[in-house]
Amino acid sequence: NRFQMGVILKLFHRGDNLGKPAYRNLFMDMEENIHIHYRDLRIELSRAEFEELAHTFNTQSAELLDIIRRTGYRDGVLPNANREDVRIWTDSRLKTPVAYHPRRISIEQCTDGVHLHLRNYKLLVSLEEFRELVDIFSNIQVDQPFAGSLDEVIELLKANDIDFSRQANVAHAKNKPIPSTGFVTVAGFHEPKLRGVLTGIGMQREVLGNRSIYRNQNVAIEVRIRPSQPVAASAGKDPAAYVSLVEYLSRGDAVNPDRINLLKAQVLDTFAQVANSETAMPVNLDYRSWIYDSVAKQVIFPFSGSPVRVAPWEAYRSWSNFLKKHDLFFVKPTKLLFPAAEQDRFHRLIIDRIVRDMTAIPAVSRVYIMGSVLRGQVGVYRAPLIHSRWAKLASDVDILIEMSEQADFEEPDGWEYINVSSVNQCDIYHIGQIKTKDRFRFQQRFPNIRFFHHLLDAYVFFPSKGDPEKKNAFLKRFGARMIFERESDKRELLDRQLKFSFGADARCHDRMRVTSENTLYEVDIGGNKGVLKVYSVAGNYNSKRLLEHTRYECGIVEAVAERGVYVPRVMTTKQGDCVFEVDGRPAVVYQKINGVSFSETDLPLREAGRLLARFHKVQIEQPPALKSNFSFDDVFKLWHKEFHRFAREVSDDAELTHRFVALEGVHQDLPSLNRRLGELDELHRVHNHGDVQPRNFIMAEKQAWLIDLQNAYFGPRLFDLVEGAIEFSWCIKNPRSTDFSRFQEFMDFYQQVLPLNATEAAHLDDVIRIVGVIKFIKEVRMLKGSRNKNNLRRQRALHLSDFLRERVGFESTLAG
Repeated sequence: NRFQMGVILKLFHRGDNLGKPAYRNLFMDMEENIHIHYRDLRIELSRAEFEELAHTFNTQSAELLDIIRRTGYRDGVLPNANREDVRIWTDSRLKTPVAYHPRRISIEQCTDGVHLHLRNYKLLVSLEEFRELVDIFSNIQVDQPFAGSLDEVIELLKANDIDFSRQANVAHAKNKPIPSTGFVTVAGFHEPKLRGVLTGIGMQREVLGNRSIYRNQNVAIEVRIRPSQPVAASAGKDPAAYVSLVEYLSRGDAVNPDRINLLKAQVLDTFAQVANSETAMPVNLDYRSWIYDSVAKQVIFPFSGSPVRVAPWEAYRSWSNFLKKHDLFFVKPTKLLFPAAEQDRFHRLIIDRIVRDMTAIPAVSRVYIMGSVLRGQVGVYRAPLIHSRWAKLASDVDILIEMSEQADFEEPDGWEYINVSSVNQCDIYHIGQIKTKDRFRFQQRFPNIRFFHHLLDAYVFFPSKGDPEKKNAFLKRFGARMIFERESDKRELLDRQLKFSFGADARCHDRMRVTSENTLYEVDIGGNKGVLKVYSVAGNYNSKRLLEHTRYECGIVEAVAERGVYVPRVMTTKQGDCVFEVDGRPAVVYQKINGVSFSETDLPLREAGRLLARFHKVQIEQPPALKSNFSFDDVFKLWHKEFHRFAREVSDDAELTHRFVALEGVHQDLPSLNRRLGELDELHRVHNHGDVQPRNFIMAEKQAWLIDLQNAYFGPRLFDLVEGAIEFSWCIKNPRSTDFSRFQEFMDFYQQVLPLNATEAAHLDDVIRIVGVIKFIKEVRMLKGSRNKNNLRRQRALHLSDFLRERVGFESTLAG
């Protein structure tokens, strides 16, 4: 295993020959590159290496400190030391190569002592210490043989800090006369390390039942394993380390959530083994007789007097009642959250699976999701979550399913009924699971337990059995979001809501098949055709601001429409409001424009450029009385920080990685460029459309209309202009139609109506850099793991980066 820490095969020298370290500092400095100084060691790093190291160290150190504090870790040869399951591998694979002197070795006498340079490391020693080192190296025999006697092998095991004890010599080696034989007992957690040492020096291993024989021509060693306890460290153990389990758990403050769940997992595993055994096992299942080993962190089950067949789960119920008495029955262990990209991937996976499965069940009317998936807090547990006889490796997926009793319901295969919830009067089912990696190998450590991964935990509401008010209060309490609704049920709901908001003559017709994360329906309001838009996503803003931004969007639409700009008007409710609510989400009815969307083969640059200019011009001439609570700065903060995240996601794509590297300098300049633009009073600031692209223009009777302001924000109009020029240079579906000569055409048509002033023209390239990098990030984000080299989003990202290189270059604009 290339990740296994190395073991010592030859000990060339070990002694306290050096003086005390000269320095007691940990600091960093930045000269021609970045230095980390730790005592007498200096590490030399490029900026990219340092950023990656800082990110990884922050992540891993937080995880490791948590383990240290929760497990009571102690230095030395102990059962919780040197174990693979407490190594932290989060983001451990470094992607940035060594930049400075990756092959150098240099030895230099300097004013502060002698510098030993190995690659990008520098070790400082005094001149006297260096002489000592030279003397040591001069006496080393690199090609000396490996340990050749039993005593030498034993010394080598000690040098590797292996927890073992040596017993008297034994004399069995398949009747062969071997002059040096021995017998050792090794702690289970150090057996792999011992095996690495002995096989590394050329000894052959032979497994005989519960022991192993290691041999070469001179030495034979029998090794036995003590699975769960330390060996040398426990030889003189204080008897107080063994306590009654009841006494230990009754202390309360002695148990942390992870430890109690690991303890419960060991108990459950033992009971399951007894229950599944074909023969009676002589294990005492009375929890009052169990012992707790506080060093090995293990429960010791005494043997019973005779192997009498017992009812294990009745005894387990007594154990559960004891846990309930001490508030230990349901204790959640530490959850290790997935990184953001994995949260997004898991969220998409869950939605796709649930929608697919629920569509096939005619009785399902609606499905809501809540809990950790919705909050972006999905993860795996540091210890198994043990609840009664349930054992979970990872967080649940909580959903609520509403049933329509107009269709027959037959319980699908794989659905497991649990009980009825007293909170919301729903039947509780386990309807499946999503597999995850068993990071800590709990299934191997507790082989008799049936573990669940990401369990799909469903509350199923039947109208004839449940209370809809309790169900609705439950959904509201947990901020549930609807992810599936059968079309017939949805139209019925919308019809009722439209009549309530607009009057008895309002009607909801078919759903519109358009590309949108929101839901659109054709409606009729008193004989006027409209488009009902039910909002699901908040664009570039927090979902909590969805309603606020929807009202802001309607305000912009009405302000520019009154000034003659062709945008679909908003139809107001009986109460005179532009926004109403549909199933807890904001909804708006817009005037329906009977036209066609701009197509990729017919891009009316002239009409689009001039319409966008009129949209801006009427605001400059007569600024709308609207608050500027949504600004481009919000958009910038959201996307600028995602640059390195998506660079990592496509690190196996050489072309895209090359573009990210090239854009790094521009990306670092963007905050300063954006601040500089914010200080220029001469820039015209308007309520930008925020998503200027061909699909948001409609051509009706030779007139262009501008639609969908869901991403609107306040800021320099140049941002809208540059985005539109980029989008119209691309195409809708075919990357072969991309032509960035259209960039200037779009700008020229725009300026026929509304020219740029001198300051705007002077800073246009700054805006191109800002908008260009953000749109590059957005395109890479939409790859969503695709490895198709011809993917439309990938091609658009590559074309855009080529344009940026030719138009504004990749060099910094802030030097000096």
